[in-house]
Amino acid sequence: MSSVSGLGAIVQILRANLERSELAKNTRTSGSGEKPCAQPGDVKLTVAKLERQITEKLNVIKQSEDFQQQALRVIVDSVLSWEWGDSTLVESKFVDLSIRVQQAIMRDPKATRLVSSVLSDMLQGTK
Repeated sequence: MSSVSGLGAIVQILRANLERSELAKNTRTSGSGEKPCAQPGDVKLTVAKLERQITEKLNVIKQSEDFQQQALRVIVDSVLSWEWGDSTLVESKFVDLSIRVQQAIMRDPKATRLVSSVLSDMLQGTK
């Protein structure tokens, strides 16, 4: 499995779950109900560029004792900000949402295997 298609699968899983989240509702529309803020179709990085950004971040933490936990957070936070816009990072509910997403991934064996596979592919590409 290529990490790009694997990362794309993670994006799809998160996107489906975020459609139901409160942060997604708050981020997609401004307080006045005017034009939506961050839309999935807006101009943004390709999945391949997102992968490169994540890989760069993973290389920084590669030697950490708690690498797996930090790596999951890097992936989740990166995908959330990519999907909903960098302004999402300053949302008061962002950290809680990120933690809930990470916990959901860890509870789902299929999602955990997918993330592990993506991590492995990304790190192999940096050797």
